[in-house]
Amino acid sequence: MSNGESHKSGIVVPIIVALIGALASIAVAWITATQSAKPVAREAVGDELAVLVGTVIVSLVPPEKLAEISEDSRGLNPTKARWLPADGRDVLGSRYAEFIETSVPDLRGLFLRGLNRSEQGRVRSGEVAALDDATRKPGSPQSAAIQGHGHKYEIGAKEGDRYYDGAFSGVTGTGKYSWGRILEPTTIDEYGNVRIDVEPRPKNAAVFYDVRLN
Repeated sequence: MSNGESHKSGIVVPIIVALIGALASIAVAWITATQSAKPVAREAVGDELAVLVGTVIVSLVPPEKLAEISEDSRGLNPTKARWLPADGRDVLGSRYAEFIETSVPDLRGLFLRGLNRSEQGRVRSGEVAALDDATRKPGSPQSAAIQGHGHKYEIGAKEGDRYYDGAFSGVTGTGKYSWGRILEPTTIDEYGNVRIDVEPRPKNAAVFYDVRLN
């Protein structure tokens, strides 16, 4: 090899290395700029490729604003939208329908509860296990209930085998007596005031549930 050829080769190699380094720098800069420019709203809802179809999120965003804040041009289209409210609507034609069900679960007004099982054969046991879990599927609703229990009761004053009229506190003017009665719920100091309503529920805060559709 001549000196001229050796000289040319020595120039070409550094140029190639420099070009590769420059391209790598440009790629890193582009990725960094793209990530830093991603809107906060989209990060909050989840990257399109990072969140699995069927994922449920808790949101304070009303359904009317859902598409806008997630920057989804497909709106609330039940076959193409990225996210939809979990309100029981039909989504035939979506990826959700392809892999899970033809309609999203209706989670309005409900608390979410983990199923008592994971993969096949792994079922939770013990005091906190759900007793009716074998018949349930993800997204299925369950009505309110209270645990079976007893009540205290009181017996009227008696002398020998005779019960006196008006033996119970608050019973007046009836001229009749009773063997006993179930008492209304009442406050017990160590447990706090009794709160009565049309449903049993824990303390809670209101949210929207949204499900990943596509």
